[in-house]
Amino acid sequence: MTGLWATETPSPFVIQYAEGPLKELTKMAWTLSQDEDGLITGFNTYLSEDDQGNPVSVGALCMVGARIGSRVVISEAPVEAPTLPIFVFECEQRNNRKLTCLGHGLANLEPIALQATLVRQEESIEAVDLVTDEILAVCQPSL
Repeated sequence: MTGLWATETPSPFVIQYAEGPLKELTKMAWTLSQDEDGLITGFNTYLSEDDQGNPVSVGALCMVGARIGSRVVISEAPVEAPTLPIFVFECEQRNNRKLTCLGHGLANLEPIALQATLVRQEESIEAVDLVTDEILAVCQPSL
């Protein structure tokens, strides 16, 4: 799992607001590190867009997770509140190059669900330019 994983196409998600559900898209880049016990740390840099491609939000989230075989679970928290989990991904790793994931928000968010496919990247990509020293210090202090 160690490395850079990114969506090749925007991933769809739906959020339930008081006015009704709203579909949006997100582009994600996950920078992950896995230890010998299958424990994962890292961060997600993302750009969310409405269905017309207009930016809605951009940011980064800390990630912790675990892996057994091809099964992976990852929890996310804001960099500014790294002990407050807000989102969970359940993924399956396929052939060391692809992650197929379903994600959902936790009780402190509006109901939200997401599906995503991330592919291992050999080189740095534009989304990683969002990474700051603060993100590294909080999400991956060993780097």
